Amino acid sequence: MKMKKQLNLNSHLIGKLEDRYRSKWHRLSIYPKEAANDSFKLLILTILSQHTSGENCVSAYNNLSARFAITPSALANGDEEEISNAIKTGGLYKTKTRIIKGVSKEILNKFNGNIEKILRLKKEESKKRLMRLPGVGNKTADILLANRYSYREVIPIDTHMSRLVKRLGLVGNEARYEEMQQALMNFIPARKRERVARLLWFMGKYTCRAQNPECQGCLFGHACKYGEKIRVNGISTFHKS
Repeated sequence: MKMKKQLNLNSHLIGKLEDRYRSKWHRLSIYPKEAANDSFKLLILTILSQHTSGENCVSAYNNLSARFAITPSALANGDEEEISNAIKTGGLYKTKTRIIKGVSKEILNKFNGNIEKILRLKKEESKKRLMRLPGVGNKTADILLANRYSYREVIPIDTHMSRLVKRLGLVGNEARYEEMQQALMNFIPARKRERVARLLWFMGKYTCRAQNPECQGCLFGHACKYGEKIRVNGISTFHKS
């Protein structure tokens, strides 16, 4: 019986990831630096990032911050239509406005406008409490926690990461969020997790795409379940980008 090749993220593969995706690192610089130092601003930025491009998210955030102070008080009391008009470039602006108003009011009323009161709780309790906020799910909560604790302790799972871990066979197609997260934590060496997690995210976004993935020449092609199916069916998925 032919043995199935196992994925092993060794130093050679990590070096290859660096070589291939280092040039994408500048993409992270488009996000406002202020959000890394202010958890509430990061929360608003993350809400605006849902179902849109990075550029549209940043445009919506900049438009919003030009009209309102990005604080729970200002947004909770801000005019709903004016907030919607400010964030239109990010798409789904009516839904996002409701979420922004909702989280702002709850943080203002229950935590005296200080989201750090939630983040100072133990990590597990902090996540539970964050996820009680309107519109905050696993990914959004984990982005805030990763910013506080680092990717060594928390890896947020978005659509790109979810697709990647399933195609690589690290988890099954029906895996829950926590299972995908734990699989990645086990897959990436702890001392390199901060950077490699982001390199894998670039891979999911730019190579292992939902449509027309670039399977030819993939760094993990030797053990990828999805790539194996493509090879068996004789389908070419190489596209220039």
